[in-house]
Amino acid sequence: MKEIIEKLQQHETVFTVKGITNWQDEPKQFTVTVTQYENTPPLTSVSENVGLFSRSMNVKKFTAKSIHLYDYDMFGQRMSFKIKYEDVTIVEE
Repeated sequence: MKEIIEKLQQHETVFTVKGITNWQDEPKQFTVTVTQYENTPPLTSVSENVGLFSRSMNVKKFTAKSIHLYDYDMFGQRMSFKIKYEDVTIVEE
């Protein structure tokens, strides 16, 4: 579990989540992006790998059991999602 948590905090880590598939019933792949600006803490997001127009959510926090994501829809409503580490599989290249 500790290895998965560490990997999910690294830039360009690719992973899948149990039960989340595309229209062809294949596991969707997600990529972690870590951005660091001067004098600020790192900003982490998770993007869906769908090509040029990918969707992403911001990482709120990493807890002992899950990663918490959030985003805002076009009406300004906050959406949140939690991914349990036990459901994550790291894609090794």
